[in-house]
Amino acid sequence: MKTSQNDVLRLIATGQASTRQDIAGKLCLSKATVSGICGELIRSGYLIEREEKDSSHSAGRRAVRLELHPAAPTCCGMLVRRRDLSVVLTELDGRLIAVSRCNFDSITPDRLTDELVERGRALIKRCGRRVLGVGIAALGPVDTQRRTIASPPDFYGIRDLPIADRAEEALELPAWFMHDTGAAAIAELLCKTMNGTESFIYLHVLDGIGASFVLNGKIYEGIRGNSGELGQMTLGLNAGRLEEYANIARVSGRIGELSERLYVKRSLPPIRPGEVYSWAQVLSACSDGDPAALTALCEFTDYVSCSLANTIILLNLDTVIVGCEGDGRLLCELLENRLNERLGGSVDIHVRVRPSQFRDGAPLIGAAAMISERLFRGEIQL
Repeated sequence: MKTSQNDVLRLIATGQASTRQDIAGKLCLSKATVSGICGELIRSGYLIEREEKDSSHSAGRRAVRLELHPAAPTCCGMLVRRRDLSVVLTELDGRLIAVSRCNFDSITPDRLTDELVERGRALIKRCGRRVLGVGIAALGPVDTQRRTIASPPDFYGIRDLPIADRAEEALELPAWFMHDTGAAAIAELLCKTMNGTESFIYLHVLDGIGASFVLNGKIYEGIRGNSGELGQMTLGLNAGRLEEYANIARVSGRIGELSERLYVKRSLPPIRPGEVYSWAQVLSACSDGDPAALTALCEFTDYVSCSLANTIILLNLDTVIVGCEGDGRLLCELLENRLNERLGGSVDIHVRVRPSQFRDGAPLIGAAAMISERLFRGEIQL
């Protein structure tokens, strides 16, 4: 596919342009060239035209807008997490078509592969449209050179699983593979939640904490795809790693301790040893003004800001996107305030922290968006 066609599809899918005039201005192409490109994409089944009344003309002239064709090719995404897996089909712009999920307490490598493949086949058959490829995102550590789930801790003994090769062979579709936080950052990039910002940190808050770095519109993956392991950073001499302090198990424990110590009415029910609250529960309790939950959340953001401030100084970035379960606005507000306090006058940066529009769903949407990204770059042909 020609580069100009890639660019036109990208502009339409990401909402940066909707008319031939918009496209010509963005790509510095003549109107005749743009009309030819759009004609090819319409004939190929990628775009359609839609007439709308142009309010800027009193004569009632109709503007012809371009949209993705409702039967355009689709993207398949797969996400592997510690206790569940998901398969999704999306449009080229990330809109959800269908999803299938599976929870487990234990799983073998063969069953993991079979579940992904069979659920993928079922969605593809039900949809009945062409699928361009499969994007697979997984918990780390991963090895993107060998396209394997390398050695995640507490993952039922699964090591060096060539998940991308297996899915590619079984589904007879090209497959791409990366760390789940990297996939989440792709979702943010392609769906334009950043209002044009092309350099930012994506911070994923779930059981533990991870990150991904987007630099000038590109994901920085590192040597084998494991950049952004924020939880492995030490907090200081003899202080231990961030993941020892910034995790939902510690937050849950602190809420229990503080509730007993402060003698306040708690909005969260007591939990048994070994159990944890969900982030949605913690954030809801904070919104209700629960002092124990608020104190625990403040402690969490204090630990995270310590590692994040160093990263921001090194990379010279000013935007952080947080993906988490539940309403993350308060978490983002607290983290933004603490980050800017830490940075103080040491650097001329004011950091913005905002929640992901996908909440904790960005890795799954991003797995499918890996395919859109490669189509827009010309790695997948029409």
